[in-house]
Amino acid sequence: MKLVIAATLFVAAVCACARPPNYDESKVAPYTLEDPLSFADGRKLKDASEWPARRREILEIFAKEMYGQPPPEPEAVVTELVEEGPTLAGIAIRRQYRMWFKADKSGPYVDWLLVLPNQLHGLHPIMENGHVKCENGRKVPVILTLNYYGNHALLTDKEVPVADNAWLYRFENGKAVGGKPLEEHRGRSRQTNRLSTVPIETICARGYALLTACYGQISPDAEVKLGFDEAFCYTGIFSLWPKRDESRDDNITALGAWAWTLSRGLDLAERILEIDAKRSVVTGCSRLGKTALLAAARDERFAVCVPNQTGGGGCPLAKRDFGENVSTEMKSFPYWYCKAYGKYIDNEQAMKFDQHLLLAAVAPRALLVQGFNQDWFDTKGEYLACRAASPAWEFLGKQGLPDGGFPENYETSCIGPSLGYVRRGGGHGISGYDWIWLLDFADGCWQERSMRHEAPSLCADASPTPKGMDVCAKLFKDEIANGVIHGGAIVAGGLEGAPLSGSWGWADAAHTVPMTTRTVIDMASVTKAAAGATAFLVAHAKGIVDFDVPFTNVLHSYWAPLQRSVTIRDLANHVSGFGEADGTPRVYFSPDAKTMLDNILSMPPKEPTRGKVVYSCRNYVILGQVFEAATGCRIDDFCRKEIFDPVGMKDTSIGAPSQGIGSDRLAKIFRRHFPAHRYSILAGADRLCCSI
Repeated sequence: MKLVIAATLFVAAVCACARPPNYDESKVAPYTLEDPLSFADGRKLKDASEWPARRREILEIFAKEMYGQPPPEPEAVVTELVEEGPTLAGIAIRRQYRMWFKADKSGPYVDWLLVLPNQLHGLHPIMENGHVKCENGRKVPVILTLNYYGNHALLTDKEVPVADNAWLYRFENGKAVGGKPLEEHRGRSRQTNRLSTVPIETICARGYALLTACYGQISPDAEVKLGFDEAFCYTGIFSLWPKRDESRDDNITALGAWAWTLSRGLDLAERILEIDAKRSVVTGCSRLGKTALLAAARDERFAVCVPNQTGGGGCPLAKRDFGENVSTEMKSFPYWYCKAYGKYIDNEQAMKFDQHLLLAAVAPRALLVQGFNQDWFDTKGEYLACRAASPAWEFLGKQGLPDGGFPENYETSCIGPSLGYVRRGGGHGISGYDWIWLLDFADGCWQERSMRHEAPSLCADASPTPKGMDVCAKLFKDEIANGVIHGGAIVAGGLEGAPLSGSWGWADAAHTVPMTTRTVIDMASVTKAAAGATAFLVAHAKGIVDFDVPFTNVLHSYWAPLQRSVTIRDLANHVSGFGEADGTPRVYFSPDAKTMLDNILSMPPKEPTRGKVVYSCRNYVILGQVFEAATGCRIDDFCRKEIFDPVGMKDTSIGAPSQGIGSDRLAKIFRRHFPAHRYSILAGADRLCCSI
């Protein structure tokens, strides 16, 4: 009951100092909406190739006229796993990350809570090296959202601390107040009597991870009518950016800062091995629904956007002038919008844009708008914005908003595969209905994508012939006859099968065990290319590793003097100077793995000359340490999750053979003398995708 009273008082207070909202459909004046498929100068788009330019134009309009300029890219995105443990009675993993935006971890930070589903095979979670083992068979999609009350409000777990650097907006005894998060709000979002809930068990059971941060850690959401100085709203994360230029009318806004932080959350999701960040959903309710919509419009990496009950300044058309209007928005929350937006107070018809264009900026990605029936939020205006934006999806080859009029409550006929609208009764908040609609909509998006992107065979363009097999056989037989190798196998194919395969010779030096395509072979130094270099390329593509920085910037445990800077690229290309000439003894070698690693990290290179290629295992042993320091995970775990598992190489591992492989499948030609050889790859030939 307190929530209803507080909301009523809040709306009344806003109306007392701004133009009262219109709640009469008969008073909605005629209005004209801009064509999403025409440039601002009137030129029609010719084809889909011109859409990126139109989308940029739309975003520039909103940056100049409403939401302010987007914040600049961060100097760095530094994350640290600060806590991990089982949660939800073991069916999920709780991880807490702290994120900084400067390389030296100075300045503001944001704490992210990840709840990762864990499909247990036994009775209890398995602990490995102090971490909870994730037993999922594949990567999971992720839902990103900001929360109102603090990360501790989403779980009852005492391990989730109350943030000490957040400022939150809340109602107490019918009055809007602000301050730090409260311990008494622990688990608040799980309470069944709340208008807004986060059903994490359901989210995890549906196979989704949840990644969230408290918006109050980003910047204060302080309503200026309550006596707070507007400048207070530009603290927190705003300290990362240049001082505000008050002569400008398009400065960065709070909505822009919150949306920017959601993109940084997606940066984090891309680094988490168990998450498929290409299947990301961004959502939020009310002002955080506006935030989610703006984040998706600006950042094309978000695959699905589900803004919930955004109210004015989000999804509804402003030119309808129904419910919340520009006057009420700017009187209460001027820090959400830039100063330029103020010129449309009592003047919405002068706008050369409207919210349907922001919705269109999400196309061709998936968008589901969720509304409810309080007139202040103008859910019909949301539906009409979706209808006006629909041509963008159709133009780009997607299905637009399904035909039909304004749907009834709970009717899902207006939810298409790429664009949808749905509404319900009840109060203001994201409810169980909304979460189920979100999950069903996202599931449909992934199913459509999998149908359109079936994994092709790596040999799709190559028709294997007996002649091809004859060539393979001759190569192997010649090498075996000349004593170069004992035996070998080849399998060329992909996820759909192996159309070209064969094996020759022996799997042991005594020539008693025949080689087969199921023999597990020690790849030795081929590991450098098959695993090490590939892992670095994947990490580089994710923005985790920069090849051209000195490796000592990452690997602080290396303390030997260097006569020049040695980059990660130098190590990978064997031009670091760490190599030894042929016949030179490996002075760092030791039968004890730890001693040998200490030797490698304490010995300077003998050859300081840049560019001279001298092959050495030292380069890749150091690279392995660099990789683990940069990514925060073991290279064997990374390779399994990012390289081997995605292409079905279930019998491939680094170090010991994969669990379940019997000794009868192991080639008896391993190099037993190399100590704790973690960087050796064991590959089942029947799972390797290779070619001549």
